[in-house]
Amino acid sequence: MSENQADATPPGTTQWSWGRIIVRGILIALVIVVVPRLMRNNLVPAGMDYMNADLDRGQGNLDRAIAEYTALIKSNPNDPRAYADRGEAYRLKHDSPRAMADFAAALERDPRHYEAFLYRCRANRDSGAIDRAIADCRAAAAIRVNEVEPPSLIGRMLLARGEIADAQAQFEAAVALQKEPFAGDDNRMYRGLIALFHDNRPAAAAEDFAAAHKRALDSVAGTRLLGGDEQAAIAAVSYLVIWRHIARVRAGEDDAAEVAASLAQLTDPVRRDWWLQHPINEDQTEARILAIALKPWPARFIGLYAGKLTPADVRAAAQAEGDAAARAQRACDADLYLGIYLADKGARDEALELLRAAATTSCAAAPAQAGFAKAELTRIKS
Repeated sequence: MSENQADATPPGTTQWSWGRIIVRGILIALVIVVVPRLMRNNLVPAGMDYMNADLDRGQGNLDRAIAEYTALIKSNPNDPRAYADRGEAYRLKHDSPRAMADFAAALERDPRHYEAFLYRCRANRDSGAIDRAIADCRAAAAIRVNEVEPPSLIGRMLLARGEIADAQAQFEAAVALQKEPFAGDDNRMYRGLIALFHDNRPAAAAEDFAAAHKRALDSVAGTRLLGGDEQAAIAAVSYLVIWRHIARVRAGEDDAAEVAASLAQLTDPVRRDWWLQHPINEDQTEARILAIALKPWPARFIGLYAGKLTPADVRAAAQAEGDAAARAQRACDADLYLGIYLADKGARDEALELLRAAATTSCAAAPAQAGFAKAELTRIKS
């Protein structure tokens, strides 16, 4: 798992890079707490007058950010940045007409404004105007050739449309550009998904998933230390464990130790903090530990791969209450990944039934996953 060949980390475990997480936490605290106070007291140079608005937008205070960008526009009506940034705040508020008007205003003032093209790419993607989104992202990429996000966004849209070769080329470009050590390895993840489900290169896929998994574990550790959406971080780790497991099984590798380590990384904190979180008379049973640690979907698959849960347990979790979008995502995942699991166990007919459902109905809102299911059906039938 380590990127350093001399690393003494045992197989199946991952160092959580606590030093990096602590430093990052200090920097975040400085940006969120100290800089705004300096600005309110006019102690920050005028060139940083976007800081408050950008911070508010990043923290979800969209109405306040919009008001701040509007004030900047009034003070300098010819500055394209304020229009582009306000448009992005409108996009995040799902106010597409105002967002698109602001992006157009930014590009009138600077026809090569990178953020205006990038943000409009996101807005067009959100509205389903994929051709226009790809065109905007390509324009952004031509302006700043070393930026990672444009090829990454293009790759995801092409993957969802089933244009696999072109999507792979975009992810390759994004991986080559990726330098930020704290960045998630989404581009390696997507490259791995293509290698696993479309190119029949499971060993290469496993390598990409392992690298992305290491970064995702850093994110889980960071949310536990600094606060944040721990369940979302655990969900990201869980998907990577699923894909890594499938890839290693397909490559003929033994994944048992890695799965056991992944399970321990989720259950050990629950055991350690049990008496802080539960009444003293509530027994710490293995079933309760698993129910709590594996609650974030799709973590139940880790319990399945470790032999602690059954396919029926996973299916029951997929049918749990939740909003319509969450239930649809769980249904898609359950059909796709239980179908793959059963196929690898030799239950061909049941696997085919689940994969057909994923390919045609349950993954209808997730075209990339529907494509994975179709690829799996072809693989099983060949």
